[in-house]
Amino acid sequence: MTRPRLDPDEIIRTQIYPLDRLMDMILAGEITDALTILALQRTWFQLR
Repeated sequence: MTRPRLDPDEIIRTQIYPLDRLMDMILAGEITDALTILALQRTWFQLR
């Protein structure tokens, strides 16, 4: 695995959440990145 090339002001945190909680976070506006939302919604629909 290679290390990501981060911008000096970029911070990435990794945490594990249940998928249902992530969907709630999208609805609450806690997750706003469009590509992240798309990936999570696609995963949710494929698993349902």
